[in-house]
Amino acid sequence: MRGDHPTFQVKEDLPPGKYSFRVIASNSDGVWNDTATKLDLSVAPAYYQTNWFRALCAVIFMALAGRRTSCVFGNCNISST
Repeated sequence: MRGDHPTFQVKEDLPPGKYSFRVIASNSDGVWNDTATKLDLSVAPAYYQTNWFRALCAVIFMALAGRRTSCVFGNCNISST
């Protein structure tokens, strides 16, 4: 760190998507560069943010709800060993 100007950038909890990070800097004499440096980033979704996970949860929920409903109406086949 030099003076009050940070030399790094931290971004947390970015939502999934595509981002561009652009930087313009100056040298020790205070002369700024003319063109920005660009870094393209892609943040992938977490597993629980994907459509596959949501569909799997829906299937599991419907299977469990169907099993519970069948037990409520007396069609539950529970065997004890």
